[in-house]
Amino acid sequence: TNGGSSGSRPSGAGINGYYANITVNDSVITDNLGYEGGGIYAYAGSLTIDNTEISDNDTTRSGGGVYAYGNTVTISNSTIARN
Repeated sequence: TNGGSSGSRPSGAGINGYYANITVNDSVITDNLGYEGGGIYAYAGSLTIDNTEISDNDTTRSGGGVYAYGNTVTISNSTIARN
């Protein structure tokens, strides 16, 4: 995703998941803006990130690149920078 915005207060401008099992492979998530989790917002479930760049995302609250709450999180071969 590139350049997404989640509006007034919603979270996860790039990817948003509630009680979901999220897998992100071979992706670029950049320049998104959200309330929480500008790049990825994951609430409960699981989050797997592989061979992915998450960069230059921002929030008005917390978790510029990734916000994960109540998740099992696995990150490999990935870059998370400048969030």
